[in-house]
Amino acid sequence: QGAGTIVEAINLQQVVTVSVQNYRGGVSIEIVGPRGVRQSYTEVYDSGSDVVDLSGLRAGQYTIRITLGSEVYTGKFKKDSYGR
Repeated sequence: QGAGTIVEAINLQQVVTVSVQNYRGGVSIEIVGPRGVRQSYTEVYDSGSDVVDLSGLRAGQYTIRITLGSEVYTGKFKKDSYGR
């Protein structure tokens, strides 16, 4: 009987920070856009975070997919060109 798993992704234009709480295991992060893909993997023990570098990816609409075991969390965000 623990608290539910909390997954949060914050888009800071040049990086996306993903934090996970109340979870133990592997976390797979995939960011897919019009002309680029970024992938990351980290292990979480109760809580943890990972930063995915977006530099080099073009401006546009991106989909983020965060996989924790059999649970998949998805979202969308927009990356503006640098300086905008």
